Amino acid sequence: MKFRVYFGALISLLDMYTDIEAIVRFFGEGKNDFAYANIAFIAVSLICQLIVVLVQNKKRGWKVIAKESLIVASMLKPAVDAKRVAAGNIQAEDAFADPQMENTFTKCAEMFGESIPSSVLQTYALLGSGELSFGPVRSIVVSCLAIAYSSTVISMDFDTNPVNRLKAVSIIDDRTFKKRTPLTTRKKQPHVTTQL
Repeated sequence: MKFRVYFGALISLLDMYTDIEAIVRFFGEGKNDFAYANIAFIAVSLICQLIVVLVQNKKRGWKVIAKESLIVASMLKPAVDAKRVAAGNIQAEDAFADPQMENTFTKCAEMFGESIPSSVLQTYALLGSGELSFGPVRSIVVSCLAIAYSSTVISMDFDTNPVNRLKAVSIIDDRTFKKRTPLTTRKKQPHVTTQL
């Protein structure tokens, strides 16, 4: 579990680094519109993460909100969330959700606010440039890896969570098995053959 969480944080931080590198490259190439769009994607991601922090800590006081907001602003939120999840997944008093759920919200904000739009924009810029270079390809590959890894881990965490597994069984029971007659109580139907 610890490796998986820390690896995800590392990929997330690497994705943010390569996106900043892409912004610098866009400004250097004179593609200011692409650079500003990438900055906007990062800003949207950070704003969404700040909303998560506000909702998560609204009952914990302004000092906690300020501390958590600084973590978001420093772009270290994925690493801090990873440490909290790896430490045992204990929900703080008056917190809205446990660290794993907060990590999920943060990763979703990062994926939909920054990783997906940024990778699409960078792919568009790469295809439009007509030349293939290592920097843009690396940034796109890291963004795609971050998207794939985050979405896979989120799905796996929800699927393998014992509480969620019990909920899924009860949903299946309610929708499927309770409506059907169990095989053991069915009466055997006589076999009818038709002759031509």
